[in-house]
Amino acid sequence: TTALVYTANSNRLTTLGATDVLLDANGNTLNQGNWTYTVNPHNRLTTATENATLKASFRYNGLGQRISKTNETTATGTYVLYGQNGERRVESDENGNILVEYIYLNGQLLTVYLPDDDQDGISNQQEATSGTLPQNTDSDGDGLTNLVEWYQFGTDSTNPDSDGDGVLDGVEIASGTNPNQITSFPGDGDINGNGEANLGDLVLLYQFVMGNRIPTAAEFTHGDMNRDGVLNVADILLLQKQLLQVWLGINRDIVVARADIGQQRVQSTSVLPVLDWLIGSAWALPGNNGSLYYVHNDPLGTPQVLTDENGKKVWTASYDPFGKATVNEDPDNDGNTVTLNVRMPGQYEDVETGLYYNGYRYYSPETGRYLSSDPIGLNGGLNTYSYVGSNPLRFSDPLGLMRLNPYNPNDWENCVSVTTGSGNLEQNFSYTKELSKIWIGLYFNNIGLGVALDQRGKTATLEADFYDIYLKKMALIKGVNYTPYVEMLFFCEDTDECGRKITYEVGPLKFSNGKSFRLEKIENTWWTTQNEFRGRAPLPLPFRIPL
Repeated sequence: TTALVYTANSNRLTTLGATDVLLDANGNTLNQGNWTYTVNPHNRLTTATENATLKASFRYNGLGQRISKTNETTATGTYVLYGQNGERRVESDENGNILVEYIYLNGQLLTVYLPDDDQDGISNQQEATSGTLPQNTDSDGDGLTNLVEWYQFGTDSTNPDSDGDGVLDGVEIASGTNPNQITSFPGDGDINGNGEANLGDLVLLYQFVMGNRIPTAAEFTHGDMNRDGVLNVADILLLQKQLLQVWLGINRDIVVARADIGQQRVQSTSVLPVLDWLIGSAWALPGNNGSLYYVHNDPLGTPQVLTDENGKKVWTASYDPFGKATVNEDPDNDGNTVTLNVRMPGQYEDVETGLYYNGYRYYSPETGRYLSSDPIGLNGGLNTYSYVGSNPLRFSDPLGLMRLNPYNPNDWENCVSVTTGSGNLEQNFSYTKELSKIWIGLYFNNIGLGVALDQRGKTATLEADFYDIYLKKMALIKGVNYTPYVEMLFFCEDTDECGRKITYEVGPLKFSNGKSFRLEKIENTWWTTQNEFRGRAPLPLPFRIPL
């Protein structure tokens, strides 16, 4: 409560009392004014209650990203799908229907798309690089074009264990009709993880190198709508960074998106965002009352205005210095409102609570502070609840972990990536380089399981245990034929307003061939590589899997 004291007969405020805030042992805000909060063991907000009435509940995935929010007053839920850099891409309801799609350019929110599906199984999206949209070709009546058909072949009796390594052959994707395009990608190995099934659902995003057929990296998440609110999407196939096909379900029994590279045309159902996979294109979004709005940001990346395709303002916002928004959802007074809950970079306003979800922490615009303490404690500064050092006009904090200067991307100064491991140095180093060819992974709770192909195309099995890096528990990767492991941590130094150096931990990051090696005294078999990382900002997602 906040006590206000006035002098008699003058109405002059003479005393402003303090607001009582109850914290737990980890520094999380449990009670503030009329609001009561609960957190999980990882210090993530799970419920918000006002005046003894439960208003909202929240759930998270293994990366600590919030994947669902339930308005307990209306009993409606919202589910979130994130992009490969941790950015919010799609919001859907409890039935999987897309509510909002967010489209980004160079890390900044560019447009917002509000679908209005006509229940025909195809969302209101088509895309062309130039000119008019190509004509639909749907000879088989499946609701999708068949200019290039793709099929998935799983492991079966026709794909035996030909090399005797205990892993069945399989994982083949083949095309049908166009001979002058790449028509197949054969692979060796079981994508469910060395033949083990029922490990959960996975999303695979293959990234192909221009000029060859070998995928070099994969981004992934996990989920089961009945368990944690993430759609059960099985595969996303990219060819030279272009979307070809998306399958729904662990058995790949439903095709939810298909692209024809030759015609540069995309169709999809309301399951995944595919609007911006084909970079640098002009979008056409025909029919069915789907609406595309353009986002006008300030230099920090905070939305100020939404305009429609005719340039008319349909949403405006003004902010106080610490981000409390005053929003007009109908500035043209035509009776149609547009809702956008994105606020300062990385923040999403929960209208049920008035709090801003900010990645690893929740932010209160009323007080200009976080509800929970900085995960690295006093290493982040004396005020562990402060937002960007109380300088929100210059800095932002997209993850709720450390400030970023958008005016100068090199503000992440003196960044160094550090890799340590145990076991034989040559074994660790050469093995890790071999595994850099491909990673196919799966999150299940906080466990990462996957299959990797070495330079010879053979399959190796990895096990990984992922924890919050800011709790100083690092990613663990165990080799298949021996027991060495690799730990990776990313260090950045920043300077506070007093000129003092502050060191942040951001990682893990990709393994790289560092030039300096040294033996650690902690254990004779330990080794370390370091790679100076200057001139560009580190990857924004602090849970990168070392490849």
